[in-house]
Amino acid sequence: MKIQILGRTGPKSTKGKTISSLNAVKHGGYAKTKILPFEDAGERKRLERELYRALGPQDAVEEDLVDRMADSYWNRERFILRLAMKQEGIFRQLTPIALAQLIDIPAVYQSFAPDYLKEPNTRFSKRELQPLRHQYADYQHLIKNSKGIQNYQMVFGSYKDLFQGVHDFVGLDYKVPFLNHDRKGIQIAWQQQPKKVEEVLLAYAAHLYYKINFDTLRPAIRVAMSSWFFLQRIERRESDMQDEMVVKEIARYQSYLTQLMNYRKACRAAAITNVVASSNPTHSSSSAQRNEIAESTEKTKT
Repeated sequence: MKIQILGRTGPKSTKGKTISSLNAVKHGGYAKTKILPFEDAGERKRLERELYRALGPQDAVEEDLVDRMADSYWNRERFILRLAMKQEGIFRQLTPIALAQLIDIPAVYQSFAPDYLKEPNTRFSKRELQPLRHQYADYQHLIKNSKGIQNYQMVFGSYKDLFQGVHDFVGLDYKVPFLNHDRKGIQIAWQQQPKKVEEVLLAYAAHLYYKINFDTLRPAIRVAMSSWFFLQRIERRESDMQDEMVVKEIARYQSYLTQLMNYRKACRAAAITNVVASSNPTHSSSSAQRNEIAESTEKTKT
């Protein structure tokens, strides 16, 4: 029996060692490897080419600064992506039903909250909403005046638009369509199940309610979502850390750019000085003599 005195020696292949080296990576901001496995090496190369093309480094010092800028830019994008993923993960836990409860949607409609409730930028045209408003008014009138009805075919003529809307809403969710083939009456199977008709009517009414009132609900949705998000972030400090890392990388990138500009300015100033000195040797020698005199004067004083 073979015994490994030192325990497991880890992976031996190059690929295995690469994967193993990333075991402790959390956010990747300070990883030793510049490209994480899920990142696009081609994009990284493209970034470097773009920076080199835009800044045109002239010597090793400038190349080093541009390389540092590329690292900082890449890390910033990595942090931004991870922050977006964190935020998306937080919002994913906020279900439409939970959001409906936060903004005080009528209790009977809360369980029917649509996915777009979490997308406050959703828009519906006035043309689309106009017939829906009429159908919702019909539903409210029907519920108020037809309680306990045993066969909804009896009132089909009075609420034809509403029932046709229900038919389109139900679609192929059930084996039997809601309306007859000519859409002039309710299918017999549905006529015999008034409770089922009431359930479908309620679901359709909720569908109408959310669409019709979405513009009015939008401000409350935004407030509820932002409040919920920041409350969740208090419990999850990781997102705040990602925010800080983004800010730090932006500052680091700007610092490298400033260093590059200052270095170029200093190089130009030195070049000008050398040109002046080489074109006026008398001036440089007299300056040197003045410096020597000043130094001897100081020594004499001491």
